[in-house]
Amino acid sequence: MNIFSLVKKFFMCFSCKNKLPNTVLVIFPGLGFLPTDYDAILPHKMSKIYLNIWTEDELYTIKRGVGLKDSQSYKKWFDKIVSKSRHILFSELKKYKHTLPKTIFFSHSIGSLIANEIQEYADILISYGGIIKPSHIKLLNLLGTEDNITMNEYKIWPKSAKPILNANHLSCITTKSKQRNLKLNKELGINQIIEREHSDDKISVIKREIEYFIYLNIINNSC
Repeated sequence: MNIFSLVKKFFMCFSCKNKLPNTVLVIFPGLGFLPTDYDAILPHKMSKIYLNIWTEDELYTIKRGVGLKDSQSYKKWFDKIVSKSRHILFSELKKYKHTLPKTIFFSHSIGSLIANEIQEYADILISYGGIIKPSHIKLLNLLGTEDNITMNEYKIWPKSAKPILNANHLSCITTKSKQRNLKLNKELGINQIIEREHSDDKISVIKREIEYFIYLNIINNSC
């Protein structure tokens, strides 16, 4: 598809005269991130449902301790997060009444684990830095070749993941959001996994590539 066809198809997809959009993007943020932290890489004019999962109360709960990943206390905490996310999504979708829009999930990091649990409500799944297992739902897993955080869970490259050259776990968010998150992780006592820093120019190139694949996937599957 050439650039002209891509742009034309984009405007055909998102030029809608109806009060309620035909397509909605649901954002599942990574731990401690705001759902708006991803606006720079997502279609600006597309209707969005922001799942504000990591409230002050939730971060306080994490700080007090939720247990190890395989423990019963962690499972109970995670199930609660999933339940809360499902409730927010249902509440937002009520406004569409009997005509539900095409629903696209975008998720990052642990947000992808949450999205995976309620993926039956999605028409398209797009993840970054968090692998969702393939199913009957259209799926795009984006993974940076320097994502040491996600790859810490795998011995070999996940077959379902599309590589983003030189990108790391936090390449999908702004430097300001990253700095805020690193400070938060320190307060929560979360161990940091070191990832290579890039120049501003390199970061810009990586973000454009991430943005391109997200736009292309949405456009090709939404119209």
